[in-house]
Amino acid sequence: MPVYNRAHTVERALNSLLAQSYGHFEVIIVDDGSTDDSVSLIRPYLHDLRFKLVQLSENSGVNKARNTGFDQIAADADWVTFLDSDDEFLPLALELMHQDIVAQPQRQDFCFSVVDQTGKGYSHPGNAGPYLEYLQQIDSKTKAKGEWVHTIAASLIRRNIMRFPTEVRNGFEGIAFLTLARTTGTWYSTKVVRRYFTDGEGLTRISRKTSQKALDETRGYQLFLSLFGEDYRQYAATDYALFQSVLAKSLIECGQKSAALRCCRLAFFANPLELRVYRNLLLLILGRGRLP
Repeated sequence: MPVYNRAHTVERALNSLLAQSYGHFEVIIVDDGSTDDSVSLIRPYLHDLRFKLVQLSENSGVNKARNTGFDQIAADADWVTFLDSDDEFLPLALELMHQDIVAQPQRQDFCFSVVDQTGKGYSHPGNAGPYLEYLQQIDSKTKAKGEWVHTIAASLIRRNIMRFPTEVRNGFEGIAFLTLARTTGTWYSTKVVRRYFTDGEGLTRISRKTSQKALDETRGYQLFLSLFGEDYRQYAATDYALFQSVLAKSLIECGQKSAALRCCRLAFFANPLELRVYRNLLLLILGRGRLP
């Protein structure tokens, strides 16, 4: 569990782990240089020997924090799952995960369903059945959509098959999960295990955008497209055009006009109906969009 300035939510997340019906687990909490009371609120939970706190000396981003947690996994751990410090697991979460793992010992990666605080479902299975190989997770006709909770065989982490991209500080978890999918397919379960809250400022909930965030986003999309762009171009052209358009917008915000124009061209030829292409071209023509 990565934590950064989550004094207002971290107890909720930790209490949801204490409430689990399945009790054979460890919790690795990685504080990413919090400057609020997060750590002081976490410390009482450390009396339970299943809870472990690792503190980073400075804020380095959620991807480094998660990888740091990977390095602390117990030698006898078999499976690893993820909980954000502003969400919570439902009481049967780990038990439901354990049931599927036992029932399908050949699987190495599971995805479990998510609801928000109102009970609305955030997970939408694909059209090709619950088990998806790598290319099926890219193809817009077959891929699952929305929020999911991955539960991964610890052996894949120990072999460094599963790591989060430290080239970017925050987000782009999809890079790690699609890289994993090239090694092992994923089973998507309709069992609901996590409640997603929108009362915090998670990565996908931040409305303010800075030039530094735009630069981080640029690096993320460039890395994503360098790894998976050709597959998206072949099997999910509309998504490829979307990614190129979003990258172009970030490049404009960073003042990289020539690179942005190249992305617009690639997006247009993949999907001429992608409206973001024309928005970006208008920004380039007007000389607008760069962040201070």
